[in-house]
Amino acid sequence: MRTGCLLKLNRSELRDFCVGHSLHTMGNGMPRYFNVTNIFDANAVSIVDSYIGIFGNADPLDVSQWLKVEVKAAASNAASWLERTSTCKNAITTMNYRFFWAYVGAKSNPQAKIVGARVDFSKSDIQFYLHGVGTTRREIPVTSTATFIQRVDSFADYSPPSPPVAISVPYDVWYPFKIDSYSSRTAASSIRFASVLCALLVLI
Repeated sequence: MRTGCLLKLNRSELRDFCVGHSLHTMGNGMPRYFNVTNIFDANAVSIVDSYIGIFGNADPLDVSQWLKVEVKAAASNAASWLERTSTCKNAITTMNYRFFWAYVGAKSNPQAKIVGARVDFSKSDIQFYLHGVGTTRREIPVTSTATFIQRVDSFADYSPPSPPVAISVPYDVWYPFKIDSYSSRTAASSIRFASVLCALLVLI
């Protein structure tokens, strides 16, 4: 998916955009229309919408149901203006979202789950030229893209663990009685049954 807008700039406005003196920029060749801060600092770069729901019904009040988006900082070389060719070199014009997803859950009823998310930026060289007589402005595209990449793995059998016992008892609950190490499996089962029965009696 791709969305965006066009900035119509004349030559001087394009130069101001490139050097960071324009109302359209938040830095050299960096449009202010991306919800991002500190784009060139790998340790501090961040975006406003920094989490994405793992499933479509993610609870906005439960942070465990949301995944933090990884933001890849742009290369350190900011845009520069080449006066002779009227070109803004290395201008940031595209913000790219990449979402990695996979099917999880029962094979008969799989659910799509976001397993990874990343944002990075693309640069381009913008040269000012006129399309025809009477035109004084150059259209500069500023776009955002979203790409969904499926991760495909083979299905694996999974058996959930047994649920925990409702109550726990001290390890010496049978003191002073002693269970021989060579007792049969039936005797051990009987003892487990007796312990559950005693616990039920205590609860009642």
